[in-house]
Amino acid sequence: MPTKTLLIAGALALTALSATPSFAGEHGHVRFIRGFRGGAVETRHVDRTATGATTTRSLQTFRGRGVQETHTTSHADGTYQSSRVYNFDNGPEASRGLTVHNNGDGTASYTRTVSQRDGVTQSKSGTIPYR
Repeated sequence: MPTKTLLIAGALALTALSATPSFAGEHGHVRFIRGFRGGAVETRHVDRTATGATTTRSLQTFRGRGVQETHTTSHADGTYQSSRVYNFDNGPEASRGLTVHNNGDGTASYTRTVSQRDGVTQSKSGTIPYR
């Protein structure tokens, strides 16, 4: 009798998972990596919505070094935005971002920004035609 209960519970869980929309939700994983000179822990978490997503990835070595990357995207009303921020354990952060806007006249405006760890920030923007 317990086997039948487990099978029914498993079937109900699979049905509930398949009923959720594919664009929304969150998931992730943790992985332990072992190597010749030590190891590391890698994590990844994804949170999706109807208008964008946020992905957080992290790599932390057993020797105390690591980086965390957060990638955020969104799209609404003819505008797409993407940003990546890198947080390092042993220093300042770095980032890069992109914004693209549909002007509605066959052109799109864009702005791209890159910030380096040493504090130098570069930006470029313009308008490009598209078909």
